[in-house]
Amino acid sequence: MKECCCKYVQTIERSDRPHAHKVQATMAMEQRSRFAVKNAKDSETKKRLKSANLLYKTYLEKFKKRTKNNAEKK
Repeated sequence: MKECCCKYVQTIERSDRPHAHKVQATMAMEQRSRFAVKNAKDSETKKRLKSANLLYKTYLEKFKKRTKNNAEKK
């Protein structure tokens, strides 16, 4: 699961979409993974999904810092 998330994050990084689009896509994936953890029955699956959710959260925090820096520059 983590490999899949890393590929997704790399795809977002490489895309030539605007910053806001990247943030929105990351937020959607973080939300999906959060609810997948909540609805998972198997403990191993929950563990994998939690690590994926953590990866998305840290990536989202990175975007928040970048957004804040962009706002301060204006």
